[in-house]
Amino acid sequence: MTKELRLALYSTVVVVVLVLVFDRYARWSSAIEPAPLGLPAGTRTAVLLFHDAGGRDDPSLVALEQRAREFATGAGAVAVVRYDWRPYSEGRFRAGSFGLRTGEVLGRELAGVGTLKAVHVITNGVAAFIAGPLCEALKESGRTVRVDVTYLDPVGLRGILQPGWGASEFGRCGDYVEAYINTDDAAPASSQPLERAWNVDVTGAPGKDAFAPGGHTWPLAYYLEHATADDILPGHHDNIGRLRGAVELR
Repeated sequence: MTKELRLALYSTVVVVVLVLVFDRYARWSSAIEPAPLGLPAGTRTAVLLFHDAGGRDDPSLVALEQRAREFATGAGAVAVVRYDWRPYSEGRFRAGSFGLRTGEVLGRELAGVGTLKAVHVITNGVAAFIAGPLCEALKESGRTVRVDVTYLDPVGLRGILQPGWGASEFGRCGDYVEAYINTDDAAPASSQPLERAWNVDVTGAPGKDAFAPGGHTWPLAYYLEHATADDILPGHHDNIGRLRGAVELR
């Protein structure tokens, strides 16, 4: 074996080992203890908004919170929470694992709210990892609570070797699950329809060209513009008419 071949082989082995180690690090389970939701006593319905990495104060998310509060007025014991899961959301390579843990902890908290009847979980970007464990922890508690889930341009990269993880796993839990996606932005693993959700592809939807931020934030902005009270308050849709895995082009 020549010196050049030995060097090439050694370099390949080093790269493979580093990739495997880094992938394992990114997927390593977390034991973080995120802040509680702190729902008001007597809450019957909760609308929970979870921001993307770097998106805690995204203008569209802030406006969506306000829209939800307007719809909740007069609806009876509805709590609207725009949850801040920083700094865990900012861990670029660990946000997925942090999101899974955050969802599990918050789901257990919700299970302890005895008056709760329905929840709508709305996630943006990497916060998609929160929805499933939250729903599962709540359902596994034995409580009969309806859980609707909306994924807005969900980022489904698990580690660095499973770019399609979210497309197959997001939506596993939920009484009604939908996703708004676009297929032409640079955000990793966010362009595939979800197999377990009704998908709305807004890549070519009217208004996109005039939306200055563009790209990854467009599905959130589109949802803000078009969501009605029945879309934001849970319990008004199902996956019978809106089939899981189906894609509607807007």
